[in-house]
Amino acid sequence: MKLWEAFGAGVLVVVAATVVGCGGGAKPSTPQCVLNSDCAKLSTPGLVCAIGYCVKPCNISSDCPNSERCVVVSAGGPDASVSTAASDAGVAQGTACEAPELSTCNYTSMCKTPLVCSGDHQCRDQCETNVDCPMGQVCTSITHLCADPSIDKDYNSTINDFVVNDAGAGIPQGGTTGTGGNGTGGNGTGTGGSGHGGASGSGGGSGGAAGSVNVCPSPQTSFAITASGDPNTAFTSGIGVRDGNEIFVFSAYVTPPSDGGPMGNFIYVQHFLPGSNGNWPKAGPAVRLFQAADGPAFGIFDVSVAPTGEIVVLHSVGNGNGFGAAQGYGFSAGVNLYASFLNLTNTADGGTDGGVAGLEVVDTVQLESVEETMPHVIWSVSAQAFVISWKYDTTSWFTRVRKFHPNGQSAGGDTANVPTMTGTNNNYSWDESQVGTSGNLIGVAYANPASGSNPYLTLLDGDGLQVGNIIAVNPTNSSHWVSIGGTTGGFVTLFNNSSTVYGVFVPTSGARDVLTDGGTTRDAGGDAGLPGLFTDFSLPSTATTAKMVSDDTGGQGGVGAVLMETNGANFLYVTADGSKRLTSGTVISSAHGAEIGLTNYHGSFAVSLYDSTMHATQVVASGCSQ
Repeated sequence: MKLWEAFGAGVLVVVAATVVGCGGGAKPSTPQCVLNSDCAKLSTPGLVCAIGYCVKPCNISSDCPNSERCVVVSAGGPDASVSTAASDAGVAQGTACEAPELSTCNYTSMCKTPLVCSGDHQCRDQCETNVDCPMGQVCTSITHLCADPSIDKDYNSTINDFVVNDAGAGIPQGGTTGTGGNGTGGNGTGTGGSGHGGASGSGGGSGGAAGSVNVCPSPQTSFAITASGDPNTAFTSGIGVRDGNEIFVFSAYVTPPSDGGPMGNFIYVQHFLPGSNGNWPKAGPAVRLFQAADGPAFGIFDVSVAPTGEIVVLHSVGNGNGFGAAQGYGFSAGVNLYASFLNLTNTADGGTDGGVAGLEVVDTVQLESVEETMPHVIWSVSAQAFVISWKYDTTSWFTRVRKFHPNGQSAGGDTANVPTMTGTNNNYSWDESQVGTSGNLIGVAYANPASGSNPYLTLLDGDGLQVGNIIAVNPTNSSHWVSIGGTTGGFVTLFNNSSTVYGVFVPTSGARDVLTDGGTTRDAGGDAGLPGLFTDFSLPSTATTAKMVSDDTGGQGGVGAVLMETNGANFLYVTADGSKRLTSGTVISSAHGAEIGLTNYHGSFAVSLYDSTMHATQVVASGCSQ
């Protein structure tokens, strides 16, 4: 069950399009319904009520009129009954033709449950294998969505997934209405209107609208795009994110007495759009986005982006003491932790006024009200939700994991206290309890206080319950931090000791993995286990922390890592099976780095670094859209 939209640098296509669907502007022509009896009153016989519309039942898409798609649906009312012939293909529910009013989208919220929004702007069924799809359709390899080769023009059988290029096509990445921006490409010219994210640009790589998409053919480890945020002594921390063909830098702002404006804590945002020669010029100055909670030691901790463009920012106020202050951050361990969920919106000027008009705060959720430290957030493809983790202190230190939909609503499956060897977490490893996802598994990495701070790993299922044994990752002690990232084949754990960073790949799929082997290798029971099950590696490093994010929303299913070294931010990529490590070296140089960030949007990584002397944030981006 994956939702994906990759982006790329193809030929710009000129299309005049109007997005129709839930929230679209066209008046529905398909009769709407609640029950099958509503459809029986119509002059057209044989219609059933499915997802709120009177449509034909179907086995395959060719049963539907006007090239409509046959989709798996639930009955639209107590007396509705859709076709059950799809049971021959292993589909438990019925199948019916998808009403045209439901077919196109920019966000999953524009699709009717159980359909989700695909990268080709179509509402589709999710799947794990072909049997989850209607007859004649296939489950795509990367996105895990049902594709019909007979009608889906953007389906590529070679890669078994969608290859989409809608640059300049009038389909906005950042909203439900409007058109893409102006752009010129190396092999053609596309012209659109002023929809959000539609920057002017030139060249096959950077021109076109934010909706330009493609499958990344290889791990994106070359960083050539730089966005430099404005310096401001009132900025305590900062982090960046790439969202389509635009970059946002978020900064925590503590109002100084000399400011003359409203006192308090604010989140500022600065917007960057693609230019020429690998530059991302400022679309405007850093400006106030919203006011955050009052309190000392205010700072931003992490950021993540959904494949559909929604953003979540973690921020906190603290007590002026704790881990962050000790590590040189402008903020410290918090006592009130918040997650703010942001959505992209259309504006008349394309969002070029610093991003404030192009970003709206959908919701802010308070996550914690006791002392906590170094929260992290990633996107889960299988859960279609943001996964947030942090370490909190009551009678001792514990780890909490929660999942949220992009609109800020709880996605369920939370874990209030992640099981560990002792039931608690290390009280002196300042950055741990990070999470990664591999399929429907969540991996939580931490330092075990009972073993001299050795790194351990606990696996959770979609309901937040422990799976298998607690895994002793490595007998080497972790000095300060433990990081984790998920691949499509397992988990990669990084941790530091003195002048070395150690890495371990823990497989969760394939012929031999920790689940089928019972997690015996280096497990909590001390069993020597099966040799060679884990892949170990190391590299010289004095990194003070690291963050890891998968590229499974349009990349190759591996995981990227950014390490905060004394000379800046270094990047490392580990392939999906853990067999190869690709190093990019220093991607942002700074002798005063105080905070790093890492996000991935459809295979493209964005690395950010906040400089505590300059009080400014830099962002570099990789990606097959260049």
